[in-house]
Amino acid sequence: MRHLPLSLAALALAACGGGSVDPDARMPTPHPEGSDGSVTSIQLADFEYAVTSTEATDDAMEGEWETTTISRAPAAVFSDIDGEAQLAVVCQSGEEGQANSVSMLRYLPDDYELSEQSSIAIYTSAGSKAYVAADNPVNITTSINDYFATMMGSAKGVIRVVIDDSDVATIPASEAARQIVADCRPDISYQRPESEEEEDGE
Repeated sequence: MRHLPLSLAALALAACGGGSVDPDARMPTPHPEGSDGSVTSIQLADFEYAVTSTEATDDAMEGEWETTTISRAPAAVFSDIDGEAQLAVVCQSGEEGQANSVSMLRYLPDDYELSEQSSIAIYTSAGSKAYVAADNPVNITTSINDYFATMMGSAKGVIRVVIDDSDVATIPASEAARQIVADCRPDISYQRPESEEEEDGE
């Protein structure tokens, strides 16, 4: 069983074995990329794992996505056939005047050791990004307006996540994850001011 830090994660495994979501677990405070505390993007140099198709591939991990909540935030969680959480996509509401944020959490084995030079690369049909990997689970949180959020919200086929060019997880993309990102975007529909409506009625 994996023991996931509540200050970083959001998923906890039930004591009896199967994966379950703790609605009171705490997500990290969102920091849009480029602000203090944000994730650090790095140059993506290796395209060996690039996703070039919108179709699922034979190496995709078996398992299923579940729509749920993490720390009371809408989330889609992928668990393998053993019920182990592997990946999560979460929408976090921004504070007043700030944009919402999208988080991706990648869960690693308990004995996986990250170093100061560790990195995570995410490859999708909509693009690829790489970041510094600092914690387990690896947490990538960016503004909903960041390219990474757009990429995760458009991914089809598979999402390939590579840690240190050694731990490779090929996870089937999901409408559930795409919908989390879509719903995270603010409603920009135009609301007519009451003054305009009153003028039309005269």
